[in-house]
Amino acid sequence: MTNGARGPTNGGIPLRGDLPHPNNAHMMIAASHRPSAPSRRRGFTLVELLIAVIIIGVLSSVAMPWFFGAIRQSRRSEAVSALTAIQQAQERRRANEPAYTTDISALGIASSTTANGMYTLTVNAADAVGYTATATTAGKQAADTRCAAMRVRVDRGTITYGSACNTCTMADPLTDPNRCWSRQ
Repeated sequence: MTNGARGPTNGGIPLRGDLPHPNNAHMMIAASHRPSAPSRRRGFTLVELLIAVIIIGVLSSVAMPWFFGAIRQSRRSEAVSALTAIQQAQERRRANEPAYTTDISALGIASSTTANGMYTLTVNAADAVGYTATATTAGKQAADTRCAAMRVRVDRGTITYGSACNTCTMADPLTDPNRCWSRQ
């Protein structure tokens, strides 16, 4: 049964929800104008992202110089290895010749640069009693300003190790071997 404009009825009694209860009338009006409850947003706020970027920046400013310094230090082993090879080759040659040589190719070493091109090799002041071999930074290793040159000197059977930064020169006698020759 229907009751005219009011909608369906049950024997003259309006069905539930057709007519507002007098106590709930204000609720219906308020509910129709109330904004929907805020949905739960996912993601990060701009402030959170900025804090994360700042933290990453601080950590990288500390870590990157240390990382590149460790790489440069590990590349120094290439110079140590090359200078050791020159020493061994000089001694083998000296066993059959009256003097050491400044010619790296005469020692059986194919190139005056190290295998990875990080150092340039030279032999100076070679005579019957000694020589000086130097490894100077080149290529990517040129950024190693702390140990721009590493040197080994053999003089009458005494071996002396030395190193120099890019703005200083090798002193005589060679000084500060522990800065670049350290095995630490």
